[in-house]
Amino acid sequence: MSVAEDVVMETNDTLRSEMIEGHNSVREAVSLLRVWLTQRQLNQGYGAFTTFIMSMYVIYLMKIQKINHHMSSYQILRNVWLSLSTTDWTTDGPSMVSSALLKVIPLSVFHEHFDVVFVDSTGLCNLTARMNKYTYWKVM
Repeated sequence: MSVAEDVVMETNDTLRSEMIEGHNSVREAVSLLRVWLTQRQLNQGYGAFTTFIMSMYVIYLMKIQKINHHMSSYQILRNVWLSLSTTDWTTDGPSMVSSALLKVIPLSVFHEHFDVVFVDSTGLCNLTARMNKYTYWKVM
């Protein structure tokens, strides 16, 4: 782990717990996505698309109101797959940061240094820093 990941891990984990806890459909969808990643061996090895990254992406989709906790786990799963297939994190990665904080470290700076970009809720850490574009393309 990098120093940046160590510093922001608690903040991201707290956010994940708050957003998923108490919402059975969201928790079930994350579990189904974990099975999907495992069956395709996408969450194994260095630079893998981990369940943590997937759960943070589900939270990102909740924040931008593409999904909500009133949906069934199947609807959430389907929307996550649809969103993954229509976005490209290698050129325009998602960011969980508010636009005001994004001015501190612009998304373009992350794209200059990393193949795949998904900025966490603090705006200081790229959750997919170790992932290469080939691993990401397998998920798409």
